[in-house]
Amino acid sequence: MANDFIGYLPKNLIQNFFTTGAVSTFTFSNLPGVPATTTFQHVLRDIIFITPNFGKCGLGFSMITYRDTLSFGLIVDKTLIPQKQAAQDLLDDVLEEIRMMYDQFKRNM
Repeated sequence: MANDFIGYLPKNLIQNFFTTGAVSTFTFSNLPGVPATTTFQHVLRDIIFITPNFGKCGLGFSMITYRDTLSFGLIVDKTLIPQKQAAQDLLDDVLEEIRMMYDQFKRNM
């Protein structure tokens, strides 16, 4: 499966990844978060979940839900994706794929 997945990645990303010797980290949380929580008598508005960026972490992707909202996090070594907009585009593409899967799921119900 990993070999099939690599075929979908951009060529320059794969080349940079293997020439830098970076280690990729993939974190995925699919557990539903709590509806809301309070701390110091205040409702927490938002939480984030990001992968730790230590060692030779080339890419970290995370997802978490809180208060019925799905949030994404992305940490990328600049040698892999040097432009912030390219990283944002990657997250936007992931979100669009999830929307399309959800729409298809609703149609098939």
